[in-house]
Amino acid sequence: MSVYTIKVDESRPATGETPSAGPAYRCIYAKDALMELPPGYESPWDFFRLVDELYMIRILLTFKVKSK
Repeated sequence: MSVYTIKVDESRPATGETPSAGPAYRCIYAKDALMELPPGYESPWDFFRLVDELYMIRILLTFKVKSK
């Protein structure tokens, strides 16, 4: 998996105002950090929300199937 990622930011210790954060990695195929969103979307959340409304992923994310 490390073949497809590059480290773009080092880890940061906690300060009085912010919590600690681990290092940040990005996919080697994403140009300039993150890929562009399709027209009409303001954030990745908009994309996820639309898919959830269309395909009712909520059912898949909230219920755990019990196996025998």
